[in-house]
Amino acid sequence: MDKRLTIDLGTLLVLEFDETNRRLKSELIGMDPGNFLLIRMPANFQERNLSRMYPKGTTLIVRYVYEGSVFGFQSYIVSYMLQPSRLIFLSYPEEVEGHNLRSARRINCFLPATLKSVNHDVHGFIIDLSNTGCRFRLKAEDMEDSDELHQLHLPVILKTPIPGVAQELDFTGEVRNVKVDSEVNIMGIQFVNLDPESQEYLNHYLEQADTL
Repeated sequence: MDKRLTIDLGTLLVLEFDETNRRLKSELIGMDPGNFLLIRMPANFQERNLSRMYPKGTTLIVRYVYEGSVFGFQSYIVSYMLQPSRLIFLSYPEEVEGHNLRSARRINCFLPATLKSVNHDVHGFIIDLSNTGCRFRLKAEDMEDSDELHQLHLPVILKTPIPGVAQELDFTGEVRNVKVDSEVNIMGIQFVNLDPESQEYLNHYLEQADTL
């Protein structure tokens, strides 16, 4: 494959290693189309164990989200760089599989969630959900003394359990609108740069709920 991947520099990557059954997060730093990809070394990579646990030639699956689609490809470790930055060279993929996420209808739900901003942790409920965003309901009193929570385009993280998933998921996004009432406020949140793993769990949940 000699053309440039449909991916932006800085894209979050999930690295899946079959031999160790681990999923690690990384970030695309650069590429030489047709030759190699350059990614940031995961934080929990220990230099003293690199040659033993992840020797050159180790195969892995790389997954990422681009413009609402999940992509994945097989690769292998070509080399490492430890100075001045901890980086990994991966082989350039020969084939990339993409899964176009259909535009799922927005489903009604009632999922407990915590909204995290720079200065606040607020508890509430996700009352509807799609693969591009959600509406988050919280008590009006939780926003009374906060100018920050009224800001449009405020970066937030929503932590919520999704039925069928063991751990809580993190959904990164930004506030697009706020409906203020005397007792309950509702935030419209657009998802931004979702972790590929969270995106896949979300898609599966929406597909299952859409058939009910």
